[in-house]
Amino acid sequence: MNEWIGEAVGLMHINKIKAKEVAEEMGVTSVYLSMIMNGKKKVRDENRMKSRVFDAIEAIEKKRQETNHGTDTTGIVARRDGA
Repeated sequence: MNEWIGEAVGLMHINKIKAKEVAEEMGVTSVYLSMIMNGKKKVRDENRMKSRVFDAIEAIEKKRQETNHGTDTTGIVARRDGA
């Protein structure tokens, strides 16, 4: 597993974000995202996919904070350098 995938899964877990939510935010199917996250599907541009995944996680957490007016969320969103 690529290091960035482990980080993404960790952020999803900490922020209670489901893979289905990330896939929806990215505009892909949850099956496609699962294949990538589990190393069963290779992508041509891994850096772009990495950015898309982290951007989706960040967008979901931002929407949650806006919905909750900045309360009742963990607020833990971290980006890897160069993501």
